[in-house]
Amino acid sequence: MVAAICVTVFDLSVSERVVDRAVAREHSATASPALAVPEQFTRTEQRGGLVLAELLYAAGVALVVAGAAILLGRTESAPRRWLALSAAGAWSLVVAPALVLPPLPPGATAAASVDARRATFVAAAAIGLLGCAAAAWAWRRGGGRGMGVRVLAAAAPLAASALVVLAALPADRLVEPVDASLLRDFRLASLASQGLFWVACAAGGSYALRRRGEEGRR
Repeated sequence: MVAAICVTVFDLSVSERVVDRAVAREHSATASPALAVPEQFTRTEQRGGLVLAELLYAAGVALVVAGAAILLGRTESAPRRWLALSAAGAWSLVVAPALVLPPLPPGATAAASVDARRATFVAAAAIGLLGCAAAAWAWRRGGGRGMGVRVLAAAAPLAASALVVLAALPADRLVEPVDASLLRDFRLASLASQGLFWVACAAGGSYALRRRGEEGRR
């Protein structure tokens, strides 16, 4: 829940300002206001849905990460497992897909269909997850070597997975050009929001597990 609260505050105070700019540009670009399709939800209702979605997403991520930590066994301490799984989630669900599917603001139309974009996202996430699994294996294999060697060994599969995503998956294209500053600001805000979520998730979960371990030893 800590991650959901942090991201909700960031989105309402930063990201929503960029979304408001995108919505205003979209409305101003409409040739005939009379022919414009009315919004199904007001901006206030959309913000309420954003808060609810963040809470549900955080709860789902916590369950998945906790389940994965249990399945992995006790090869690492609980806080370290949580940190590693959070990093894997950030890489496979944020970084890898963003290489070919960077976030698009309201009003921007992608050349690919929704189904094609969804398939590309799933493929990028799967490749990123395989890269994380290979990085974890390389890290464990390098246990008797220096820290620098282990870091390089673990980073190599991640870099390879990024190259595979870029080479094998179609990059997203826009049907019509979008204001460059708006596109940049929206993408930065979106990626910052997602990054903040996983950082808060990793830090909050690790802290809670560490405190629980200390109380257990007492």
